[in-house]
Amino acid sequence: MMETVTHKLTPVKAVITDVIKETEDTVTLVMRVSPQKTPEPGQFAMLYAPLVGESAISFSGIRDGVIEHTVRRVGKVTTVLTSLSPGDVIGWRGPYGKPWPMSEARARDLIVVAGGIGMAPLRPVIHKRIDGGEAGRTILLYGARSPDQFLYKKELREWQEAGVDVRLTIDKPHPSWSGRTGFVTELIPKALETAKDPVAFVCGPEIMMKVAIGVFEKSGMDLSRVWVSLERKMRCGFGSCGYCQIGPVFVCRHGPTFRADEVRGVLGW
Repeated sequence: MMETVTHKLTPVKAVITDVIKETEDTVTLVMRVSPQKTPEPGQFAMLYAPLVGESAISFSGIRDGVIEHTVRRVGKVTTVLTSLSPGDVIGWRGPYGKPWPMSEARARDLIVVAGGIGMAPLRPVIHKRIDGGEAGRTILLYGARSPDQFLYKKELREWQEAGVDVRLTIDKPHPSWSGRTGFVTELIPKALETAKDPVAFVCGPEIMMKVAIGVFEKSGMDLSRVWVSLERKMRCGFGSCGYCQIGPVFVCRHGPTFRADEVRGVLGW
């Protein structure tokens, strides 16, 4: 008998409890999902805007029974999602996908490389490292186009105080910015100089991740210890529709996190 997947397609209720404005076009939706789910860093959910459609959104916060999704306004569904208010109800299904391999980084130094909204799926990694009191150092390399495009500005300072080595950069000089300028991938070699037995998690625009893989390889790091998170259009979330297929790989089912040496062959990097 053919396996039914109807249950996987049925959304549950998610109540918005808070909406935090991150940038001009990006918000973090704080919600409670019923029945309560326990996702892992790196996974995603399908958020359903009634009468409009669904969008795959990574988890940006997983703490104390509260789930957070950081959403940028780029299309019809995300326009609705970024316009929500506390008390609104949406459909939610998940969690889906393969999480970040947190066990690989346990007791090791972890280099987190984030570009733009790519910080969102990496935020739970930082939370878990801080909450778990990991023995290894956490080095965060985070780049944005301009100072106003950084997410979680208050938390960035709190992470630094909690022991995370936070290194920020913007792409080009800006009148209000006195920090580093240049692409975030340029920070990788210096981070590797002091990192001990490191593992790296990378998320951001695809070109940034491609360049990052090249920098890690040129610096002598084994790419089996570098992980990236891919983003593709997804409709089902679990590899049934084939919409996110790249060759033999379904991003939603086999990813969205992949080892760099594996994804290289799939994408031709």
